[in-house]
Amino acid sequence: MHQVDILNKIGSYLDIISQFKTDIQEINVRNSIEKFYGRRYCRVYIEIKPKEGSEKSHEINDAKWRKFIYDERRDYFSFYLGEDHILYKELGNSFNEEERIHYDYIYYILTWLLDQLTIKIPVTQAYFVSESAVRHKEKQREEEWDKLLKKIEEATAQISPEVGQIIGFVEYLSHPIRFGLVEKITLPVKRTSFSMDLAILKKDLSKGKLTKNFWSKRDIYAIIDPGELKPGTQLSEIKEFVESGISFEGLIWRRPKELWDEEKTFFSNRNSE
Repeated sequence: MHQVDILNKIGSYLDIISQFKTDIQEINVRNSIEKFYGRRYCRVYIEIKPKEGSEKSHEINDAKWRKFIYDERRDYFSFYLGEDHILYKELGNSFNEEERIHYDYIYYILTWLLDQLTIKIPVTQAYFVSESAVRHKEKQREEEWDKLLKKIEEATAQISPEVGQIIGFVEYLSHPIRFGLVEKITLPVKRTSFSMDLAILKKDLSKGKLTKNFWSKRDIYAIIDPGELKPGTQLSEIKEFVESGISFEGLIWRRPKELWDEEKTFFSNRNSE
């Protein structure tokens, strides 16, 4: 990104800030390392935070959208870092000094121009994120996941689903638990991976039209004997009991709640980064 482009974009932000200066609480400058189509970029963002309770929040976002519409709505500063195939070992030693200089330059120019315009709005600068820091965090996350995966495999190693039982499973932790009736098991259930056909259950525990081929014990969160359930039990009740860690008639096995909570925390932390 050329210097003239940087200055032009800062100028666009100054126009927005000047227009809404009495409605802005603070301005934050931050960066991130991002990957798109096999290429890596260092991107710098200027975030405008409206005052609490301000009615101008939507107008500020709209002004930002209109200001950058001719730049394909790129409201960030982007610096190309290279192809994504570079070895992680090399990335682990990359502190992006050149991009750090650009980052500081954007921050200092912005604050200097605001001072020249006598606009008294606090401007904060987040700690610069380098590729080395990103790789270090990824390595930590991989180690944490390996430990968690080992716990999951140990917890599910001895379970043996059978035809006619109800399986509670979660495909993605951002999705709610679902329940299916085991109709067919193709491979031995003593294995970590196997093939099992489920009929997805409806609210009244009757079989729906949807089916699913299930192949990993790691995704099983509960095993239930439908013959032991109280008459009239609904799917919503089973879901509530399983998620809350409450025992009930018909429950054969449930993933330990503390392990389930640990999974949720892990993915919540990962998604928030």
